[in-house]
Amino acid sequence: MKLGKIFKLFKKGAKAAPKGKDKAAVGGGFDWPSGMRIGIFGHSNSGKTVYFTVLNEECKVSKNLGLSVTDNITAGEFLANYRALWGLGTSDSAGTMVDLREDKQFPPSTPSEKVLQFNVILDRSKNIPIVTYDYNGKALSIQERHELADKVRDFMYGCQGLLFFFDPKVLGAELQCQAHVASFVNMLEMLAPAGGRLPIPVALVVTKADVLPGFSGEGQTVLVRSDQEHFLAEDYELFLENILASHRIASNSAWAGSVRDILVKLKDFLKLIVGRTLDFQVFFTSNTGVEPTKIGTDVGRSLYKPPDKMQPTGVREPFYWLLKSIIRNRRLVAFRKLAKYAVVLSLIFAAVWSAPHLYSFHLKLNRISALENRLWEGKGSVHEIPEKGRLDLRTAYNSYARSKFANWVFQDFAVQASYVYNYYNTISEGVDLQKLAKSIGQLTNIVRDSTRWPKVAPTGDTVVTTEETAKLESGVSRYTQAPEGSSLQTRSTRALELWDLFKAALVQSDSPEAWAAIGRQIDLYPDMTPKPSAETK
Repeated sequence: MKLGKIFKLFKKGAKAAPKGKDKAAVGGGFDWPSGMRIGIFGHSNSGKTVYFTVLNEECKVSKNLGLSVTDNITAGEFLANYRALWGLGTSDSAGTMVDLREDKQFPPSTPSEKVLQFNVILDRSKNIPIVTYDYNGKALSIQERHELADKVRDFMYGCQGLLFFFDPKVLGAELQCQAHVASFVNMLEMLAPAGGRLPIPVALVVTKADVLPGFSGEGQTVLVRSDQEHFLAEDYELFLENILASHRIASNSAWAGSVRDILVKLKDFLKLIVGRTLDFQVFFTSNTGVEPTKIGTDVGRSLYKPPDKMQPTGVREPFYWLLKSIIRNRRLVAFRKLAKYAVVLSLIFAAVWSAPHLYSFHLKLNRISALENRLWEGKGSVHEIPEKGRLDLRTAYNSYARSKFANWVFQDFAVQASYVYNYYNTISEGVDLQKLAKSIGQLTNIVRDSTRWPKVAPTGDTVVTTEETAKLESGVSRYTQAPEGSSLQTRSTRALELWDLFKAALVQSDSPEAWAAIGRQIDLYPDMTPKPSAETK
């Protein structure tokens, strides 16, 4: 699957399921049979009853959409309507039931309500129980309250997919057309209030498309092709402009005019859908295939009879599209739920894992580091840190190193903290003076033993530093960074001065003055004993 298609799938899934509404506030909390609930939202004479009957017949010869009735009420409804539409009757006058040809007629408007139940076999693999609802179209009127209004709203609210049926014959009756649009808008606002995303797939089904100029059949059933789906992400004005400018529509001026009339008349309805979901489609269908024959008038409407030859157009497409969209969205919703659980578990894991780290590193070690940085600021040597500061550091690192929590969770850090503690613990003047005295004593022993003296370099102007003397010099020189005037700084400086005089005397071994300079310097430091003996010269 291409990346673009994957993106579209996840964008469609962004709407998910209805969230947290009070169902009792929407409808009456009616009980409905189990199964996938499909809503047909249409006014009187919009073709709901005929649609179900024709759909049942069309699915008998379909490869990807099969239909089988599961209850007697639905079977009886479909059979009665089929006989009326196709002009069939029965007689048993000869003792045997036989079919008779009768006048064709459209089924009468649904006087009350019928719950229809059937199974759909989708793509020869999925068996889906369907529950839908046929009702008196007057229940959708916004001008008067109908006894079925709450029940219709309750059914529609719980639907997994919704088809809005629009009769194009009301286009010429402005007030009636706008009343139908207003009821459509009210239903959408119930499904997705406050501009939220539409929670279920929705399709606008323009029935009786055979009356529209330019309509010629199956090729015009689907308005928005898959490669034009991005039009639905725009606002209404751009959607209208893009659709009318597409070659498939613009190439037929009569059909372009019909499409424009529909989209403009249903502007308020479409403005609530376009830009809020990609799970929307517009279908143009005909239950008869050609315009029925007008046979008279009744109160508020014309009377028609089915054509001699029924050729339904595009009847299966809306239902098939809706079922496929619902199946896809169920998978996406399941994936979204799984993703939410994964996010929650990840957050819990992150919190559980982060808590000890925050405690250990932010609350404990970070405070110790801040103290250490403050004490070291502007200092060139650890000896410049006041003894009180070194005591605070020793206490802080020792506390962390001995902490049961640190030794249990962060043992490596506890060990390192103990090393740092030991370092600061040994940095005291008494200990340092002992180390310095030891280094000076070792240098003195070298001076006493001529066999250990550093050799003069071949150049004759310096001595070759051995590994031993280099280590001792380094051990003494590091104490020269101690605070000015301290015993460490004074003794280490004096020792290095004498050692430098000794190395100079080795270079000038034949000069009595060089050796005398050492004696004079020692006399200035009476505590720097013992003096070199005459035997060492």
